[in-house]
Amino acid sequence: MKKMKKISNILLLALVATGLSSCLKDKYNALGPDNSPSVVEFKNPGTISSVSPAGALYSMYPQSFPAQASVDATYTVQLTGPNPAGQDITVTVGVDTAAVRKFNADQRIKNPTFVGYDLPDASTYTFPQTSYVIKAGQRSVDIVVSYKSDKFDFKKKYAFPLAITSTSAATVSGNFGTILINLSAKNAWDGVYNYKTSATTALRPNLNETARLVTSGANTVTTPLVNYYTAAANELTYEIDPATNKVKVLNGGIGDPVVDPSSNWDPVKKILYVKWSAGSRSFEETYTYTGPR
Repeated sequence: MKKMKKISNILLLALVATGLSSCLKDKYNALGPDNSPSVVEFKNPGTISSVSPAGALYSMYPQSFPAQASVDATYTVQLTGPNPAGQDITVTVGVDTAAVRKFNADQRIKNPTFVGYDLPDASTYTFPQTSYVIKAGQRSVDIVVSYKSDKFDFKKKYAFPLAITSTSAATVSGNFGTILINLSAKNAWDGVYNYKTSATTALRPNLNETARLVTSGANTVTTPLVNYYTAAANELTYEIDPATNKVKVLNGGIGDPVVDPSSNWDPVKKILYVKWSAGSRSFEETYTYTGPR
């Protein structure tokens, strides 16, 4: 009898152990990647900005567009998880205006000198449609926002809060259900250039390298002063008169600039020629456009 009882106890322990093992296995499978829950979110539209590091309320992505009456931007809404959509999933997109206020407030707590972002005026964007469908068997759908970039205020720092406002299935991502797009417009002189200086340029003569001119106003572009000497933290600003194509140097960080009348922009060849001086230093520069920035 004792032997039979011992065998029964062993069998009982084995059954309990098997049950526990089965429970642990089920729990592991439930938490494992093959059983992770599906969520709907925005795919990264580009490189994330340093102003939204890990832990930020929302991710910020800088995007620049030519200043036009209408320019379309495409963003991807994707379904994450182990499987593609088992049914059609209707996704509605729009704006979450509160996201900009929340982002600014959170950043100011972390950095009291933080300069907040501006919410773009509703007149500067439209949605050709707000409802899209991730088809059964698929994982994503592209959505479109039309920006009226010629109405962007060059003096403002925009954050466009693009949001997934609802979905017919799955869960909207808490991290990437709303993203912020740092919008800016490019004027006619914004771009990547081949940059050359003459032999008589005071600081860095006979240069032949790549430079970028970045929109800073309706008729101005800036470039870092490292083009002249690496110790400078300032930027050099050029102003182009669209009526005459004459060029001015607004600041050089090394004295008041005096610009030669020959300085000009060639709109056909897309060449910016600037001859100027500041104090005892003289410069003769040629920027030849090679492509968009």
